[in-house]
Amino acid sequence: MSNLTIRILTELLEENWFSFHQIYAPLLSEKAKNLYINFYYQQSINERLNIHAYSFKSFLKNSKIKEEEFEEVFQELNELGLAKKKIKSNINTASEVLIKLKRALDIKEALKIEKIKGKLKATLTKEKFSELKLITEEVEEFEEEPIVEKEVLNKDIYCEFYNGVFKRLNEEFSVNDETLSLIKEYEKVITMEEFQNFAYQAIKELDGKYHISHNHFQFLIEQKINNNSDEKFDSFQYDLFWKGLLDNPDSKSKKIFKSLFSKYDCETLYKKLTNKPKTPIGLNKWIRDCIQNKNFSFPIINATMSFVKTLLHKIPVNYLIKLSDTLYENNATDFESFISHIKDVISHDADNKDRLNIKNKKKSFMFHY
Repeated sequence: MSNLTIRILTELLEENWFSFHQIYAPLLSEKAKNLYINFYYQQSINERLNIHAYSFKSFLKNSKIKEEEFEEVFQELNELGLAKKKIKSNINTASEVLIKLKRALDIKEALKIEKIKGKLKATLTKEKFSELKLITEEVEEFEEEPIVEKEVLNKDIYCEFYNGVFKRLNEEFSVNDETLSLIKEYEKVITMEEFQNFAYQAIKELDGKYHISHNHFQFLIEQKINNNSDEKFDSFQYDLFWKGLLDNPDSKSKKIFKSLFSKYDCETLYKKLTNKPKTPIGLNKWIRDCIQNKNFSFPIINATMSFVKTLLHKIPVNYLIKLSDTLYENNATDFESFISHIKDVISHDADNKDRLNIKNKKKSFMFHY
């Protein structure tokens, strides 16, 4: 069970917390209430960090629920229609807990369900139950006029954007209003073809469904806007970072890491590191695999390419695939774990081939001292 992960799916953008606390909370134990709230916020955190799966053991620990209690506590949510669960297995071994989170119904809709209505009658005081009914009557009597949503993006522009991405992906995909607003904001300085390419690079897949990652899309746009084509590229700074990684404190490494690897999109950095005008098809496939299947951020992908270039003086795709697979298998996909793993690689290499000249540098330092 130690390798079990949890994946939380939800279509809701924002929970109806008023209804949750008025209708559902009185019918749930404290642990069940906390579990639902933790589901919601963990899913939100995962979405922001572009993480699909999360350690089941860590989630239970954060929710202060013992493993043997989980089924009983979860059943409370399931009975009220707040969540569903599915266990995925690999060769007779449970590997993933899949949670489908449901939005709390508003008070009016919830009271139409006899099961919920009956439980509330048995749990709440007569005065409190009457209060809830009064709220629904007021809603019916003073129903507001529907709000007409403003069009985020011109329909013709949206169709051109969607069709261009679809031709590249050859799959249906979803895109949220927040992402579309970026197109409207930057349409005067970025071409439609560039938007389509950025969107294609930012496509992520979850359970067979594709969507444009807003964070990835925004990152690519920002790199395009901030990138000064006339600025001189200094590859020596990238080599220097890796060769000094074992000696530099983590705080300094983190600062340099951000300045180097958040500066360019992956294809641009590859071209600058190799002085090649185009990126090979194999590299593009590797980048998409890192984004879609491994949840790598663009800076981590950039750092992986740069490290390989410094180590081997070239960037062979087969080596990138091997290294990224190892990183993924060891959960080294965030800055701290990634740097820790690369330090191990550098130390091992120093004791063998010493391709970064680590040992000779130390000997030279000792001699001059």
